[in-house]
Amino acid sequence: MASLIKRDKMYYAQYSIAGNVRRVSLRTSSYQAAKEKIRKIESSIACGSQLPLPTRTPIGEVVQGYIDFMATYKTLNGLKNDCWYLFQVFGPVCPSLSEQTRQRPRKVPKDIIATGCFEEITTALLSRYITNRVRERNLSPKSANRYREVLSHLFNWAMRQRGIRMPDSINPASFLERYKVPVRSIRFLDRGQISEQLDALADNLLMQTMVATLIFSGLRREELLWLREENVLMNVQQPRILVQEKSIDGEFWQPKTKVKRVIPISSTLRRYLGRYLETNRVDGWFFTNQNGRRWNVDWFSAQLKRRNVESCLAWTCLDDIYTFGIHLAMKVKSLYKISTLMVNSPEIVRRHYATLMPESLMESVEF
Repeated sequence: MASLIKRDKMYYAQYSIAGNVRRVSLRTSSYQAAKEKIRKIESSIACGSQLPLPTRTPIGEVVQGYIDFMATYKTLNGLKNDCWYLFQVFGPVCPSLSEQTRQRPRKVPKDIIATGCFEEITTALLSRYITNRVRERNLSPKSANRYREVLSHLFNWAMRQRGIRMPDSINPASFLERYKVPVRSIRFLDRGQISEQLDALADNLLMQTMVATLIFSGLRREELLWLREENVLMNVQQPRILVQEKSIDGEFWQPKTKVKRVIPISSTLRRYLGRYLETNRVDGWFFTNQNGRRWNVDWFSAQLKRRNVESCLAWTCLDDIYTFGIHLAMKVKSLYKISTLMVNSPEIVRRHYATLMPESLMESVEF
């Protein structure tokens, strides 16, 4: 049997297991809620099952365990992104997050969540944290929802695979309200703008070929910069680009979607690639920087932005990538084919590439 004890408006449960008397806080000042928890404790003792009482685990221990788990299946970039969000929420609370701070000095946020233990984190606490971030740092709804997603995965893992017992076995992040994300207009280049973009880079054959590859193949930035000599097949009956995982000098990389794909090389792209191969000897990396090494993703974007600013152009790598999907949608009109080439789900393809020009739908209504 278990009994209730009240101390300073809070209720405690006192029970005996194998002759050992124990007393634990029920963390409530409500008599009815305390009685319900006592009933569950008595039922668990009678059945010999695990007591329905929250555990008390340091936050750093749980977060470190979750990072170790993510490292077994996430890509390097995916792991870094999730660790960034965890660092923003909890600070350098575990060795992995502290190591990141040493490798890349960053300011520890002042508004981190620091409770006595992991089980004391509540929905109200998480909601106030995200709301303050949105208000003070002008976070977009998508970024706010990303915080909710990362935290929800953390609590689900802790409860299901780490044995953490939250109060009432409830994931506090699952009750956070989602922010409504406004529909974003997709920017892309029409045929005249494509020529304008490529003409602006005419004095830099390397940059021009890289941008042409983005526009006419739809490769993502990392997929472009991780291309090797053997991934671009030009001297075959059907020229194509192979996007697949690879391990170079001990560094492993795989596409964002973790799926291999084959992209046919169009006649237009073939001209740019052929011109590039005539004047450049490719050995290893297909596109190299001035030091003969693989381009850094952010450095490539910065260089392209600088060149476009000099030419009074406002387009980015993302605009070039969307251009391929939009023109494909206007010509093919098949979400399945676009999904196959881009290796995206049909829903994502519909959201990104179904914003077609009205003229392209005129033939569709004639029957």
